Amino acid sequence: MHARDRGVHRAPVRSQAAGLLLLLLLATRLLARAPYAQGGTALLASLAAMVASLLLGGSLWWVCKRQVGGAGAAVALLLYAAAPRLVFAGSSPYAALGLFAMLYTAIGVAHALQGPRRKWPKRIVLMALLAAFTAAASPLACAVGLALALCSMLYLAEGRRSLLPALFALWIGVAALACALRTLAPAGLLHAQPIVWTPAQRPWLLHSAGTLLALAASTALWAVSRRSRYFGNTAPLAASVVLLGVAYFAAQPLWLLPYPLLFIAGVVADGLESRHRHLWVLISASACLLQLVLACTRYPGS
Repeated sequence: MHARDRGVHRAPVRSQAAGLLLLLLLATRLLARAPYAQGGTALLASLAAMVASLLLGGSLWWVCKRQVGGAGAAVALLLYAAAPRLVFAGSSPYAALGLFAMLYTAIGVAHALQGPRRKWPKRIVLMALLAAFTAAASPLACAVGLALALCSMLYLAEGRRSLLPALFALWIGVAALACALRTLAPAGLLHAQPIVWTPAQRPWLLHSAGTLLALAASTALWAVSRRSRYFGNTAPLAASVVLLGVAYFAAQPLWLLPYPLLFIAGVVADGLESRHRHLWVLISASACLLQLVLACTRYPGS
């Protein structure tokens, strides 16, 4: 085997190792704040929420890696793992996970509808299960997820749009049933306590300066480069705009977080393939380093 071939085979292994390392970083940060002294249901709920947060990070990494490659995925996952703890502390990670999975499963369904019918049922059933899971965690998140899914599928399911009413009737029905049954869930397990934004906690946004730097640079490139304005980049940007208001008024910042990171990953990947590659290496490295430093800094409400 040639050295170049060995490099090709080792690249996925290195990428997976980097992803696992970053998820381990997030797990360490979340475990440090687990309520060990309380024990019982509180500890179980905290650990379950941590697992959901890790699954959300893994889902973000998987989607990024499939869409834009390992470099963009690494940037997105590092910024996710180094996000302020307050983002994870008061949000429902189950709703955030379901919301993210719903949108990209719906995109998968739209693509599957262009292919043979034998590929349809699994994706349609998966979407129904995700709608039920998300509705059980948060009816609002499920409603937003279905709305975003509808917009994406109307754009992508060309020639198959006549199937959408039946599909969404199924998914909405399953979600409604899950909403009716959500009261049976153990108290505190699916429902996170809402964040109370005290004056001392509001500056947490400043502790996302690394992410904001990457987002500003990515938005600038997206605005001036036609090459970057394709569906894979524009969809998470549009979702970010929609969810910005929802996440603010519902006090659920984790619902918003994956989408700007996915947008950043896509644009960074474009920048790394452009003639300004070295500039984008500098921007992405600076943003990640700044966010890591801020993640290690304690501040009120962290």
